[in-house]
Amino acid sequence: MSEENLNDLVNEDEDQNKEVAVKEISQNTVVTLASENFSKFYTILSIISKDCTDLTIENGIICQMTDRRSAIYYLDLTSLIGTTNLMISNLPSKCEMLDPFKKQGVEFSLVINKNEGKTGVYQFTDGITEINIVNPIKKFISNEFIDVETFEERLSLSDEAPIFQIVLQPFLVNRIASISKGMASSIVRLDFLKNKVNFMLTPGDNNSKLTAKIVGFDISEDTEFVCGFPINPFLISSGDLNIECFKRNDGENILLKISSEIEEIPIEVWCMSRITKLDEVI
Repeated sequence: MSEENLNDLVNEDEDQNKEVAVKEISQNTVVTLASENFSKFYTILSIISKDCTDLTIENGIICQMTDRRSAIYYLDLTSLIGTTNLMISNLPSKCEMLDPFKKQGVEFSLVINKNEGKTGVYQFTDGITEINIVNPIKKFISNEFIDVETFEERLSLSDEAPIFQIVLQPFLVNRIASISKGMASSIVRLDFLKNKVNFMLTPGDNNSKLTAKIVGFDISEDTEFVCGFPINPFLISSGDLNIECFKRNDGENILLKISSEIEEIPIEVWCMSRITKLDEVI
C-alpha cells in the first residue's frame, strides 16, 4: 500500500461532478463528500460500528479486526475519500452524532488538521454545524490497521480449492436478519453433513431446543463437522452475499470470505471458526 503524499492527489479542476474531492488547504486536508457519497460513507461506518469500537483508515483503506477478533473487515474507500488517513475512536457514538446529517441529505466535509497539538484534530461540518474531535492516539486504538503482510499471515489459507462457493440471495439474508433477531442469536452455524452444508441459527439461550435451518447447499467435499461464525458479517448488505469457504493451513480452522457491496462500495469480511466434530456438539 503506497505512502503517496496527499498533495499529489490535489486536483485543481473545480468540476463539481468529480467523485473524490480531496484538497490541501493551509495545514488542513479537506475531503468534500456530496450528499450521496456522505450517505455511503456514513452507512459503512454504521455497519462497522456494530463490530468495532474504533476505526482506522490508512491511505483510504479499512483493514482491521473486530473487537472479538473473530473477523477482519476490508474496504477500499479511495473512491470516496482518496488516500486520506483517519482514526476514529468510539465509532458507535460518532455514528450517532452523524446520523441526522445523513437523514437530512446534506453535503459534508471532513477537515483534518494534522499540525494542531500533538495528536491533531478532525472536523465534520456541513458549513453550518461543526463537530470537532481530537484525533486519538494510535497506541490506544482498539482496532488497529492490518497491513498486507499481516493480513495474509493471519488468513494462512491452505493451497486447496475452496470447500464451497455459494451466493446467499437477499431474501435469505433478510430471513437470517429477522430470525436471528427473534432468537437473540449471535452466531450462524454451518453444519457440514457429508456432501451438504446447512446454514443454521440457534438461540442465544443454549438451554432452548429451538433451531432454524435457513438454507442448505450441496457441496463436493465429503466431510462432517460444525463451525460457527459471527452474525453481523452476514448482515453487511441487503444485496447478494458471495461466500467462499476455505481450510486454514493449521487444519483446525475454517475461513469464510463474505463479499458484497454497501451502496456500490465493495466489502470483504473474513471470518474464522474452529472445526468441531459432530460428536462434540451438545
